[in-house]
Amino acid sequence: MCREPRKCKVEYVVFFKFGRQLLRFEDNLLVLRNNLSYLGDYLIVSEDNSIVFEDNLSDMEDSWSNLGDNLSDLVDRLLVLGDNLSKLEGNLSEVEDNLSDLGG
Repeated sequence: MCREPRKCKVEYVVFFKFGRQLLRFEDNLLVLRNNLSYLGDYLIVSEDNSIVFEDNLSDMEDSWSNLGDNLSDLVDRLLVLGDNLSKLEGNLSEVEDNLSDLGG
């Protein structure tokens, strides 16, 4: 094959180095493939977390809406309570007048 031993040695060294570089390249491709696979897994988890986050935001919005409704109901009930207390005050004043009339 090779007629000059020195030239054969150089060709062999070049071929050997090229082979090692191909093996390193193959290893790097495997690492890249694994990293892409991990990235894909993280993207799936991230998407799932985004969906859960959106659901939680929707639940929170519903809770705030319910709180607003409950506060509105509370204000209405406090207004009714105020009216009832005014009526009670009027009734107590009448009772007081009646008791005064009876005792007087």
